[in-house]
Amino acid sequence: MKVFVRLFLVTALVSVNGFLFGQSNFKPGYIKTAKGDSIIGFVNYQDWDRTPRLIKFKRTVDAEANSYGPGSLLAFGLVSPEIKYEACDVKMDLVEQREGKIPLDTDNKGVWILRREFLEVLEAGEISLLRYKGIRELFFIKVNGVVEQLVHRKYYLHRNGETLIKHDQTYKRQLLYVFRNNDKVDERRIRKVGYNYEDLRELFNEVYTTGKPEEKKDKERFKRILFQYGVVAGGGVSSISFKGNAKPSVTGADFAPTINFSAGLFSEFVLVSNFKRWSLYNELVYNSRSVEGDFLYRRGPRLLNGETEVELGTLSLTNMVRYTYGFGKVKVFVGIGMNVAFIADVSSVSVTKYDNAEESEVSEPLNDDNIRPYSLGFASGLGLRTGRFVVEARGNFSSNFSELVFMEAKAKDITLMLSYRIF
Repeated sequence: MKVFVRLFLVTALVSVNGFLFGQSNFKPGYIKTAKGDSIIGFVNYQDWDRTPRLIKFKRTVDAEANSYGPGSLLAFGLVSPEIKYEACDVKMDLVEQREGKIPLDTDNKGVWILRREFLEVLEAGEISLLRYKGIRELFFIKVNGVVEQLVHRKYYLHRNGETLIKHDQTYKRQLLYVFRNNDKVDERRIRKVGYNYEDLRELFNEVYTTGKPEEKKDKERFKRILFQYGVVAGGGVSSISFKGNAKPSVTGADFAPTINFSAGLFSEFVLVSNFKRWSLYNELVYNSRSVEGDFLYRRGPRLLNGETEVELGTLSLTNMVRYTYGFGKVKVFVGIGMNVAFIADVSSVSVTKYDNAEESEVSEPLNDDNIRPYSLGFASGLGLRTGRFVVEARGNFSSNFSELVFMEAKAKDITLMLSYRIF
């Protein structure tokens, strides 16, 4: 038990240290200067929620970092994960970056301005797909070196004394035009494409899945797994039940659910080829449960009553398959999987009274010999993901972990988990 706890504490401290110093996250990458020179080094990658105006780059690990903007670079990128940004001169609709649900007035013209920005390359090919992340995500296409915004907006329309909310879906006509000679997508397919990351990425993936060798090479970056890890903690309601004929001071006790807390580490392998929808989630957490219950039973002519307290410490390994669906910056996911709980510590105390007399007897009804070293269980979850943070409602249900033939022991946890992704 002490070895488990020490190992857990050391690992947690290392993770917290990584979190505290995660502000600087230099990863192997490159920049391409305005003169066209490519320089290999390290890029300070922050998994930006909004497209950066400046990035920091240094040639060696020990070198001093310099800041670069889109005016001084043609592009920059990372080696792993494979990410690329291009500096582009674009005509951008600034109205789409205003706060509020309905950004436009009745004219539906927008406010266009020519500016130079970093754009993330989502798909590179004869027709490239790029993204700008601001208050709202804007998507662009690049054809023959010319970058054009895919237009989608909401606006007010006043008609017959009523105010209507209309949608300008010009982006569908733009896609129909650029893919007019492509036999892999038709008008019916493009009409179904929403103005969001998942739908547009899926459309371009269909276009470039097969075809010319250079197009296949562009798609190879989808066939990889993205590794992520971080820290996780949570609290919730735990319950332990004992049933059977053995240990009546335990099996006869009515244990009430209690509030318990857990903390640990997680890793997640995200299948990028499915637009980060499917992933394999792994979690290692330590949990300490403590329950109390009253019992009453008869032994021969004598009536026995009292109270039993059971403490159970477990180191749990949870493996789940998750499916994620995106709604802008907030993504919803469901997960299902298995849980293996290693029983690290068991302790119990029973205070028994005979015939309701004042005299009592203290005993230890449960010990390590009565409990299996591990138990298998079922886990399911429903959560929200935004940026590096994840909130999840989790249910864990264990199988029988009693070593005794005439006693069954099971645990159930309903927990609210909060996790932070370090990488």
